[in-house]
Amino acid sequence: AGMAKALELDMAELAHDQGYIEALKFYCWEQLQIAFPGIKTNGEHTFYNILNVTLPMPEEKAAMLLFNLDIKGIAVSRGSACQSGSSKPSHVLAQFVAEDDLKRPALRISFSRFNTKEDIDALCDALKGV
Repeated sequence: AGMAKALELDMAELAHDQGYIEALKFYCWEQLQIAFPGIKTNGEHTFYNILNVTLPMPEEKAAMLLFNLDIKGIAVSRGSACQSGSSKPSHVLAQFVAEDDLKRPALRISFSRFNTKEDIDALCDALKGV
C-alpha cells in the first residue's frame, strides 16, 4: 500500500517535473554553447533528463576532467552509460560521432527535479576552469 501511494504521488508530479527538467536541460545546452563554441551534442531525440556532449577540448584534458569536477562536488559521467567505469572510448558514441571527436572529452549530464540553474552555472564555471 505504501509503494502504491508513493507511485501515485510521484505520477501526480511527473508532467510538471518533466517540463522543469527539460527546461534545465535546454538551459544547460545554451550555457555550454556560450561557454564552449564548437561544443557538440551527441544524439538526437534523447531522453528529457540526459544531455550528452563532446567538449571542444584536447584529449589531454579528458583524463583529469571528471576528477576536477568531482573535487568541486559535480557528478557527471564520461561518454555513454555503456562505457561506465571504462577509460576506453565509448563503442556507442563511436557509431555516430566522428573519429576525431572520440578523442575529445564527452560528458553525460543527467538532470533531476532537484537540480537548479545554479547547479548548471557551477558546472559551466568548473568546466571553464579545466
